[in-house]
Amino acid sequence: MNEDEEEALEVMQRAIMRANVDYPGFEGGRPRDPILRDSDESRHLAMAAMNGLRKAGFEIVRVGSGASRA
Repeated sequence: MNEDEEEALEVMQRAIMRANVDYPGFEGGRPRDPILRDSDESRHLAMAAMNGLRKAGFEIVRVGSGASRA
């Protein structure tokens, strides 16, 4: 996993962990319990999403500010 992918994984993990807190009614207006997901579960789901993107031919590359870290 390259540096951009690792950073994207961390961003996705935090988003998954906080999804029910930040967006309790996001899915079709159905209210959800405002709880934080477990860190391990969040990382597992983020890794599954990342692998799904890779298998579908996507490449994770940072663009915009901070893109040139070399």
